[in-house]
Amino acid sequence: MLCRETEVLDLSKMTEKQRHASNTLIRRGNLRHLLHEKQQQLYDLAHTHPEAMIYSSRKVGKSYAMVVLGIEHCLRHPNQIVKHVFPTLTLAKEVVSELMGKIIPFLPEDLQPRAYRGARPHWVFPNGSVYHINGADPSAANGLRGPRSDLFLLDEICFWDKGSFSDTLFGAIIPQQTTVPVRIVYASTPPEDTTHPSLDIVIQKMIKEKTLVKFTIYDSPLMTPEKIKELEKLYVNKPNQWRREYLAELVANDDRRVCPEFLRKSHVVDYLPLDRDPQIYDQEMTYSGFIVADYGIVDNAGILGCWYDHLENKMVVEFEHAEKAMGLRKFKETLDSIEESMVDWCENVDYCIDVFEQAGFELRSEYMLSFRRPSKGKIEDQVGVLRNALANERIVINPRCKQLILQLEQGLWKDTEKTKDFERTSEHGHLDLVAALVYAVKFCPWGRRPGQYNIGNLSFVNRRRK
Repeated sequence: MLCRETEVLDLSKMTEKQRHASNTLIRRGNLRHLLHEKQQQLYDLAHTHPEAMIYSSRKVGKSYAMVVLGIEHCLRHPNQIVKHVFPTLTLAKEVVSELMGKIIPFLPEDLQPRAYRGARPHWVFPNGSVYHINGADPSAANGLRGPRSDLFLLDEICFWDKGSFSDTLFGAIIPQQTTVPVRIVYASTPPEDTTHPSLDIVIQKMIKEKTLVKFTIYDSPLMTPEKIKELEKLYVNKPNQWRREYLAELVANDDRRVCPEFLRKSHVVDYLPLDRDPQIYDQEMTYSGFIVADYGIVDNAGILGCWYDHLENKMVVEFEHAEKAMGLRKFKETLDSIEESMVDWCENVDYCIDVFEQAGFELRSEYMLSFRRPSKGKIEDQVGVLRNALANERIVINPRCKQLILQLEQGLWKDTEKTKDFERTSEHGHLDLVAALVYAVKFCPWGRRPGQYNIGNLSFVNRRRK
């Protein structure tokens, strides 16, 4: 058994015995030994499931593993067709041609393919199998169509053209499964655009079927701790890019993020209220509590339970709840449950709810709920108040509010200049928890002790007393 610590084995350092053992495995149609331990997990999934995916950071060797799988398929099965698809044909030419030049020398001479250069390079193996490359961009996608393909290697799918992704996948690739049993292997780094259709169409499916392997830069045998530290220093002022490119986390591009000021390390804290007033030690400490909600039927109902720490001038988000098609009875029960969890340290709990007229009437008349409606204006101005509060570190979010944290990290503006609005996604809806947080910032009694309310004139900046 050959072991390897780098991306490509060094032929010059292989002993005659190792070379003989490698050739024996290759002639049996087994190239697993050319992969490192992490890549072998993808290899095993691809051989036991019709679809599999590697979702990882840079420098783990995604494309290398894909090429090895493609070559092995060609060697094992005569007269087969393998198609390796990248976001663009130009990228496919650059990457696959380089990797082929590294891997083909490992093959016995009589098994090595013949390369054909040109507009669409391909490799023809002695047994008649062909390895094609292609781009998923609209100008090249028609090259994916054909009577059949036996293995698709879909590389960097999160960076395929967003507008034509579904048409390319369901119009050119999937139909080829109707006549022959096609295998598909996916690979990608997380996208910059958190609304990319690959997240819902492919990645969620792979997670559900448990056919996705995920790796970070720390899983790569190509990187030493010293190299990783040097690399991390380059991203000290770009934490989101570091998390996306090297920790394989889904983080939105700051250019379109609704709240680019939000950072986990600054705003997500398990923040506990004081039991006693530090100025009057024998007096129990109480705070102003409030529950804000963005109620909808088409979109999710987003509810946040918050309290205001008047000593530190911080608003604390303690509880969250998001649910689609939530009836008014369930809505009121959820509000009651959150309030009950807050009464131990809150002197009072007020409500601010954005709700359409009929539902608001029912909440007041049938469920006896007293609440205020949020003040509104231009959406960018409202979000500006939230962003300002985040920038001044006036907001603290409990780690249990996972959906709110993800919406703040991944929520985007619509990619249009005509109207300013949140981008809708299947995972985050219409950013209803972010909308509720906007209302919370405006409803919070900034600069006031419990009981000192003046809801019509709020600011998270302490006012100078006259």
